[in-house]
Amino acid sequence: MRYDSDFLISFAKENNFVLDKDYTNERISSVSFIEGICNTCGNKFTKKFYLIYINGCYCTSCVRKKSQKQKIETCKKTCIMKYGVENISQVKKFQDKKINTFIEKYGEPVLYKDGIGQFDSNGSLLNEFICKYDCIKKLKMSDKTLSKALDKNIAYNNTYFKTLGTKLQHI
Repeated sequence: MRYDSDFLISFAKENNFVLDKDYTNERISSVSFIEGICNTCGNKFTKKFYLIYINGCYCTSCVRKKSQKQKIETCKKTCIMKYGVENISQVKKFQDKKINTFIEKYGEPVLYKDGIGQFDSNGSLLNEFICKYDCIKKLKMSDKTLSKALDKNIAYNNTYFKTLGTKLQHI
């Protein structure tokens, strides 16, 4: 194969890719920079001719996305062949190992520390929140409002808030 202007023009026609410049009368080699428009996203790119031939008529970001998808598919196929599942984390043996390693390093897994509970006027628990900031985010309330509701036992939207302490849960 010879990397020249005739090959570039025929390659562009075969692969439906648009050259951003006229290369008819230019001297071209495999390492010549070629300007084109990406087949996927339409962005302009400048790449060496041999890279266009190897990777296709794509900009750098589209080539990365394409190679990342290929890596993911390869990993899935390998896991299915070896273990019969798409992800290694779905294998019971590895799930148990992960739990045991966590317990050895850090002790019993904690679901939350200093949790917040949302109660109705009868004292029934409506919602549990992992922490103060989880409550603020989910209920879209200010830090100051929650602090008042906790400290002074003041109702907010007809509900009361109390600290729940620490809650343990096995993984």
